[in-house]
Amino acid sequence: WPHRLPVGLQVILVLLVASLIGYWRHRFHHTVRFLWSYHALHHSSNQLHVLKGNRLHFGEELLRFMVTPLPLLLLGAPAEIVLWMTLWSNFSGGLAHSNVDQRFPAWFHYVIPTLQVHEIHHSDVVQWQYQNFSPTVCLWDHVFGTYTHPGRVKVESLGIKGDPVPAG
Repeated sequence: WPHRLPVGLQVILVLLVASLIGYWRHRFHHTVRFLWSYHALHHSSNQLHVLKGNRLHFGEELLRFMVTPLPLLLLGAPAEIVLWMTLWSNFSGGLAHSNVDQRFPAWFHYVIPTLQVHEIHHSDVVQWQYQNFSPTVCLWDHVFGTYTHPGRVKVESLGIKGDPVPAG
């Protein structure tokens, strides 16, 4: 780990690495049937709200813990730097899932996964659920061609058609 870099650059490096890991973890949750069976709980609600960001199956949360911060710590990233990534992740997850009127300039949606950006991902239109995977910054959706700007689509409703989550 590049310990000699200034703290700010280490935080940015951790954020970039963690967001890349988070992007692929999230994308696999949509493309691997077994992982989708866990992740569907998160998508089953028909309304975004701040608590929904943490509405996850225990197995998904356990996998998230093992796949994101653990490799960074094994690479030697200082725990306090990883903590900054965790704080940003919690903030951006709350922003993306909140049920609050957010008004940002159009360019901002290209950078941060705002409610409007993430709402596309939670649409009940299946093809849109394969867009906007990035959890903390939109960079990886741009790099891998999965970004859709909220000005290009109109989301009518959220959730999963024929909700696969058991009532109990």
